[in-house]
Amino acid sequence: MSLVHYLDRDPKKDDRPALPTPREMIAYLNTHIIGQDQAKRDLAEAFYCHYIDLSARDEMIESGKLLRDSYRVYGSANTLMIGPTGCGKTEIVERLAEFADVPFSAHSAATMVPNGIVGESTDDMFYAPYVTCGREIGPVERSMVFIDEIDKMAVRRGDGQNNHPYGGSVQKALLRIVEGTRITLALEGTASGPKGLINTGRMFFVAGELSREFSRSSKSASSALRGPGSGLL
Repeated sequence: MSLVHYLDRDPKKDDRPALPTPREMIAYLNTHIIGQDQAKRDLAEAFYCHYIDLSARDEMIESGKLLRDSYRVYGSANTLMIGPTGCGKTEIVERLAEFADVPFSAHSAATMVPNGIVGESTDDMFYAPYVTCGREIGPVERSMVFIDEIDKMAVRRGDGQNNHPYGGSVQKALLRIVEGTRITLALEGTASGPKGLINTGRMFFVAGELSREFSRSSKSASSALRGPGSGLL
């Protein structure tokens, strides 16, 4: 559906679920999370813009105005959340996905490895959501993905090093995924099994970091969260 169609839809004639408004999302988050008002507002607005964009893109594909291989229509709404451990980054993101009824997965950039190395690679992180979504690729492509500890990928100033053994490689792989690309997914979890393609440009990515060190050079929208003590219900 286009933006106008989404906003002017008639629930009596259109049985497709309506997208919650930012106001409704914030109201729901307020029933579970104390404080962090700016973060709730920023995330709700970014979430709304992303899925409105996605619906407009789908309608343009159906009408032949956009190639199916295109990744995005108007640009990224991906968001960076900044705050120390315990301030509620994961909780806010997960509660929002719960309310909007979209598939959700959370990952730590600190433990990711490049493709071909033993461990969870950047491409492997989509297998668990694929299984959760009944082994259907469509719902996975509309999912919300939270990648925490993204600052562990940052290169320290001065010596050009970072604390992650594969930081540079993982950082490049994540950038490719977040900007929108097609990745090959092992549908049975093994390299020798059948493969499928997932369009990551349809996903909504939220990254979390502990400080502003990484975000100083980032072009993503960001929202700073206060430290622990704001409390969670």
